[in-house]
Amino acid sequence: MKNPLARKITYGSLIGYALPTVTMMVIMAVYTIVDSLFVSILIGTDALAAVNIVYPFYCFILATGAMLAAGGSAIVAREMGTGENVLARKIFTFILLTGFAVSLVFAVAGFIFADQVLALLGARGVLEQYSYDYYIPLLIFLPSIMLQILFEIFFITAGHPKRGLVLIASAGVTNVVLDYYFIGVLDTGISGAALATGIGSTIPAFFGLIFFLKKDKSLYYGKPLFSLKILLQASFNGASEMVIYLATGFSTFLLNWMALSLIGVNGVAAVAILLYSEFLLNAVFYGFAQGLAPIISYNYGLADSFRLRKIIRICITLIGGCSIFIFLLANAGAGHIVGMFASGNPDVFEIAYNGFLLFSFCFLFMGFNIYASALFTALSNGKLSALIAFLRTFFFMGLGILLLPRTIGVNGLWLALPVAEALTLIIAVGLVAREYRSHRTSKIKH
Repeated sequence: MKNPLARKITYGSLIGYALPTVTMMVIMAVYTIVDSLFVSILIGTDALAAVNIVYPFYCFILATGAMLAAGGSAIVAREMGTGENVLARKIFTFILLTGFAVSLVFAVAGFIFADQVLALLGARGVLEQYSYDYYIPLLIFLPSIMLQILFEIFFITAGHPKRGLVLIASAGVTNVVLDYYFIGVLDTGISGAALATGIGSTIPAFFGLIFFLKKDKSLYYGKPLFSLKILLQASFNGASEMVIYLATGFSTFLLNWMALSLIGVNGVAAVAILLYSEFLLNAVFYGFAQGLAPIISYNYGLADSFRLRKIIRICITLIGGCSIFIFLLANAGAGHIVGMFASGNPDVFEIAYNGFLLFSFCFLFMGFNIYASALFTALSNGKLSALIAFLRTFFFMGLGILLLPRTIGVNGLWLALPVAEALTLIIAVGLVAREYRSHRTSKIKH
């Protein structure tokens, strides 16, 4: 059986392989935004602000899952590339069991320390009850959310990105329908949004568990290899993905805190609108990077420098064009994007619209940074991958949020992300150029 990762390297083949993952990420972004739209329209912008208050905790869960998925996938794809399929199956099964166990620990700890967690996140005043009602139902579904994250990546590694797309689309449709039913019909309030998200995640979790039982494919369950070394290697390789989500949670926390200080609750709602909009528009970049990571890891396992250099060239060209297109699209549709969330609150609309016009410059730079980080993860270079992720999110972003508003006021809050992405781009370009030059010899030319 021919490995689906052993394909000819052309623009068409790479786009074709990545397209299901890109579509999957866009669908995920859409149904995440629809989730927030129901909250904003049917409950109010205060409830939307509360969702944003809880989001840093949710990011912590996503960070752990993304770390195990991306790091474990790189190892599994590498072993498949070297022909060690049995070992790849053992590692795959071990990563799944580890993720599930970790999610149970997080869920129990989240219940025990619920009050402390929400207080730390800033759930006070009008936001306190909304935040609690959204937070508790999410905890119930943490195991299925974790499995969804893992299977999203391993469907790609197994060479079946389209199956993953179908399952994620099904989860998204379920989420949207349940959002309407729980919030609009049953009037369950903000807890209904959390329940809809959780129930939607059970679809890819359940069918992923069933799919990998069958042994008629390149990747399926094996006897788990319980290895601390493998776990540490996977964690290290996937550190950049973990840093991305942790930093998203951290920057969301800082943005919420600064917005509350400068503007008030309406400022937190505006921050939520900008972050949800970013999540939608950068889904293409994340989908492209994740979709092609297994092909990069596979060819790295083959030690085929010619194919690796060709992949890098094609990816840079595609990302450059896509970055310009998304930036122009964001500016042209700024009013419509913000209006979806804040049409019922003119004050929030004005704050978010003015902020979005400055915030949108980040789309010119972030595509390459996201790709560069994913590239080094796929090459099992967790150190450089984590460095890029750390600079663009924790370091430059954190400094921007803390310093820019103090020097240029509220506009500094909206410019923090574009400045962070631009500074990171300078470093990321240098690292990718050095990596490209290092693959000078070719094993096999295709």
